[in-house]
Amino acid sequence: MQLTKEQIDFVNSLRDADGNIEDDDLIEASRSTNSPTHEFFGGFNESTAALAHWRSVARNIIYSVRYAPSKTIRTTVTAPVYVASPNRKRGERTRIALNTVAKHEEQSRMLLVAELTRVRNALGRAAVIAEKLNVVDLARELSSCLERINKIDISAAPPKRSPKRSSRRSEARPTA
Repeated sequence: MQLTKEQIDFVNSLRDADGNIEDDDLIEASRSTNSPTHEFFGGFNESTAALAHWRSVARNIIYSVRYAPSKTIRTTVTAPVYVASPNRKRGERTRIALNTVAKHEEQSRMLLVAELTRVRNALGRAAVIAEKLNVVDLARELSSCLERINKIDISAAPPKRSPKRSSRRSEARPTA
């Protein structure tokens, strides 16, 4: 979501003395048709809002179905069973099973590029936050991680695949 300067200033104007902004305060301030953020709330049409909410709930439910790794090393990291389809067009809400994407090299590459982009964005945000909070060592470490990730060029070569295992015990199992 890209906000205009007017929208940013409007949101900032809602901060309390401690710098906090409550969701409900933004919602109420956005009800006026003159509000710069009114458009984001679908004109406060209840059926549109309900559908948007239901889609958000559905998206959260779909993304909550996770693969649990068969081995735990230090930290357990799960991956979604369903991901946004790499071939979907802007605005489409299509989800596809990760094991289906794995059968298609180009889709796999597209999905990995999108995932690395999310990682880069998250690390970049964390580095800026650490810098703003004056946590210099963490900001440097995060920036260093970001530099290493930026050197990964997944788009230049097809993803390397490990050989398929015959044992079902070694496969990740979906969890809810």
